[in-house]
Amino acid sequence: MLDTCHIKGACSFKSMSNRSIFKHSLLFLTLLLALLPPLLLSPETVTADILKTGQGLEFKGKCLGVKGKYLHFRTEEGIVLKFSPDKVSVEIETTPDDAPSDSPPVDAKAMRENATVPEDVPYTVTASTSEYEEVVLQTGGTVKGLIESITDEELEMSVITGKSSIANATFPIDQICGIKRLTESSREKLKENIQWIRRTGPGGESFKRVGQPERGYDPVVGECWKLTTAHFHIAGESAESFIRAIALRMEQMFEAYHSYFNVPVSNEPFVKILIFPSYTKYARSMEANKQLASPRVAGFYVPDLNMIVTHQEYENFAAEAETYVCAIAEIERKIASLREVVDAMDGTALTEAKEERRDIAERERAIKKYADDQIYRLNENSKDMDPSEYNRRRDQIEEWRRKELDAINKEWRLSKENYGRTQESIRELDILISQRESLLDRERRFCRSLLIEFEKSQLQTLYHEAWHAYVDHVIKRDQENAGLPLWLEEGLAEFFSNSEINVAEVLVPRIAKGRLITLKLAGNDGLIPLRQLVRYTKKEGYAEQAELFYAQSWGFIYYLNEKFDLRNEDLLLQYIDDLEQEGDPINAFESTFEMNLDVIEKDFKAWILSRPIE
Repeated sequence: MLDTCHIKGACSFKSMSNRSIFKHSLLFLTLLLALLPPLLLSPETVTADILKTGQGLEFKGKCLGVKGKYLHFRTEEGIVLKFSPDKVSVEIETTPDDAPSDSPPVDAKAMRENATVPEDVPYTVTASTSEYEEVVLQTGGTVKGLIESITDEELEMSVITGKSSIANATFPIDQICGIKRLTESSREKLKENIQWIRRTGPGGESFKRVGQPERGYDPVVGECWKLTTAHFHIAGESAESFIRAIALRMEQMFEAYHSYFNVPVSNEPFVKILIFPSYTKYARSMEANKQLASPRVAGFYVPDLNMIVTHQEYENFAAEAETYVCAIAEIERKIASLREVVDAMDGTALTEAKEERRDIAERERAIKKYADDQIYRLNENSKDMDPSEYNRRRDQIEEWRRKELDAINKEWRLSKENYGRTQESIRELDILISQRESLLDRERRFCRSLLIEFEKSQLQTLYHEAWHAYVDHVIKRDQENAGLPLWLEEGLAEFFSNSEINVAEVLVPRIAKGRLITLKLAGNDGLIPLRQLVRYTKKEGYAEQAELFYAQSWGFIYYLNEKFDLRNEDLLLQYIDDLEQEGDPINAFESTFEMNLDVIEKDFKAWILSRPIE
């Protein structure tokens, strides 16, 4: 920058000398020497870095330095561009001594809507308003997922292809016309979700341990998909992918059970799970096999048969989902038809407008030329013509020219209005397409939510009943006792059934909305006293206060887990040991948790009733 300034100063002085203003040269030199140091040293001399490409393009902004293989440059418009360092040159702005040496990259939130990118990067970059990043292709399609990397030639992306499927895709840069980016925090969340899908989706690392279902025959279910995992025999008439997903989730939940009761467990299936696709088939099979009475509940555990029986409205779900799939396909067809109309109108209107304007322009030139020719001939013959006759003929020619040009102008305005009306129609169709696309997005989200809610309700039932099987075949066998107190067994069953397995395959307890509402309706005075709750037997627990009993048992476990971290302290096993030794549930509880039960009760009621309903 110093050399550049000296050269510019020298050129200016030489130019003045060549104009022979010698009497002012000394004064000019004095002023130049006085002003030059501030010009050279002031940090405000250059207001921006300047990047020049090999194609002769020049951008102003801030050089963010080389990161990885690319030089990052933020333009004055707020767009971060990437270039190969050997293909560009950068003139760095002068900065004060105390200025930071390098500036952090711009956050995606700072990107302006509809920001444009220079020709080196032939696509627009905007902020995404959805949960995914998007790549808009020149063909008009949009791909959703997570952008992994962008180079001068191509963009790599993890594409979301379904609820449990991720595909890797690469797109040439010249096929992209737009990119929608997420903020860093949103990108991190999306990365976690993609890692979860890669691990637990079909073909993922987690699924490898449960194997592949096979078609077979079960004496109760009949022809079905069968799958045996480390701890479960599963037979179901639902979809193969659903059976496999259930197997994985059950193994993950088994590990969650084990994290609360760390007792020795053999890697042998300890319970059989039968899944019927509808209540009708479930009831028919139960009757045919003379099993227990088939109560209209989502599922139940049969200790004597070491079996969990559950039914789910998979057939109804499939029919409802198919309805939405058909509706989605119809909306997509209508959108495609509208786009064809818009493209045809846009192309036809533009072509016709160009042809009409070309015709009008040619006729305008012909009118002017004809009038000019007539005047020229009139002037040639004007020597022998009376002046008044000359003026009369000239006025006639000019009047004809004016009328013809007025008619041309009228046609021009009418053509412009027609083109404008066509464009307005196209804009209205674009709005209609946008509305249809919004409807399509809502239908797709609802269809996905159907599957999510369906799986969630099914898993809640299985998590609950499998816990009872775990108590019978793992805890009872290890502890050699009659099992768990009723509040503890049912409370944990509700606790597990309302929990989720996170990205790291760790149990995350969730608020049981229905149970919490029951507790809030009961209020502080309506809750069961804890001294009574911990003494409940099966007969009392399933009596008149059954609903409140289940809710409060869940609430109390949820509270203890938050306050005492049941998973890491082996407190529940210690409580069972203390109960065997003490014989009294209250004394055993106070011995394990080293607190008076009345004190815990006061804190529990205040805490659980203050929980928000999610």
